[in-house]
Amino acid sequence: MSILDILRKKRDGGQLTSDEIAFVVKGATDGTIPDYQLSAFLMAACTRGFSLDETIALTKHMAFSGSTLKVTLSPESGRKVRVDKHSTGGVGDKVTMILAPILACFPSIAIAKLSGRSLGYTGGTIDKLESIPGFRTDLSKQEIENMVNRLGLSVSAATADLAPADHILYKLRDVTGTVESQHLICASVLSKKIAASADVILLDVKYGAGAFMKDYESARGLGLLMTQVGKALGVRICIVLSDMNEPLGNCVGNALEIQECIEALRDEGPSDLSFICVELAALMLVEAGVYLSIEEARKEVQLAITSGRALAKFKDWVRAQGGDLESFAAQSSKVAHTVVAKTHGWVAAIDADRVSRLVFALGSGRSQLSSSINPTVGVRLLKKHGSQVKDGEAIAVIRASSFQDAEKAERELLQAYRLVEHPDQVPPRQLIREVFSSNGTVRPRL
Repeated sequence: MSILDILRKKRDGGQLTSDEIAFVVKGATDGTIPDYQLSAFLMAACTRGFSLDETIALTKHMAFSGSTLKVTLSPESGRKVRVDKHSTGGVGDKVTMILAPILACFPSIAIAKLSGRSLGYTGGTIDKLESIPGFRTDLSKQEIENMVNRLGLSVSAATADLAPADHILYKLRDVTGTVESQHLICASVLSKKIAASADVILLDVKYGAGAFMKDYESARGLGLLMTQVGKALGVRICIVLSDMNEPLGNCVGNALEIQECIEALRDEGPSDLSFICVELAALMLVEAGVYLSIEEARKEVQLAITSGRALAKFKDWVRAQGGDLESFAAQSSKVAHTVVAKTHGWVAAIDADRVSRLVFALGSGRSQLSSSINPTVGVRLLKKHGSQVKDGEAIAVIRASSFQDAEKAERELLQAYRLVEHPDQVPPRQLIREVFSSNGTVRPRL
């Protein structure tokens, strides 16, 4: 088999076989196919398109290009179904830290999640967790297995040996203008999740100003494709299409978001964040076969929160991974700066992209993997979509390292708010637009 023959075939619009795609994936993994030919392959795939069969083959071969993580569930633990959740990324998206302990409250559920760090303007789950002093994310497979069997959950950093072909191809996509291909996105996301050996996977595909997919139609197309590929590979996939035009919750910034997770688990969180977490948890429990109806699952998820079981599970989980919540509560940024409105009206929108960029500029993210971050900086929004705002009223609190940083962030934050004169001018917001699953379309509460 020749890489040149494969490139010519795809360049001319031909459909590649599973064996030909396996050849490319193996060559990417062992280095026998150079970057320039892999880049040509990606460009041909992007411009000529991939069929469903090609996407299935690429996903499968990338998933098994390296090691896999299959947590062994002991009969004594009672855990039977491995679940996983992935978000395509958004501003203030802290759902994993709330969702994981909720799901672990259900005796048959096991969640061993591998997460990433931030690189760009959206925060990474691992960075958020590491804002808790002592919290370990470099768990071995044995440590993950022990935790899952004892507590029902663990969240740790993804390793390079899991679906290594994806790591190689993604870096090339990032610099060759081939990131936007839905077929390549699908293969990239699902290959890592399949390599983690989950029985049920929920994928939160976000769209809007603060998401990679800017419009609903694109997100819907990607969601449908992922469902088809997952079904073909024998994995139960649930796709949620959710709005990311505004930040999720009130807080953006690593430590602030962890604090908001604790508030949400106390049943004191912002309504949009609480809604998303309850819906996703209920959907996962239905997909995992724990409950037959979304209504019953939703009721039991809410009970896990109001009873305090989910918060207790969160605290046990943090302690098990070395985290010190007392030290976490004692840390703070140097400056807390209150932002007040310069006019009056009702909040029609908050630009999630602008908020993410100002928090990034405060020091919450990294431009390179080697960059350090400041876990205590960020913003807490006091006025969200639909709220009335009066001239001179506090709308947000900025946490910063200096007054100069806070003043710069304030100018950006005021620009992020769009106010209208009358409440009937505020456009409605649909947090969850649609859900696809291997069992058909589920209509969540809107």
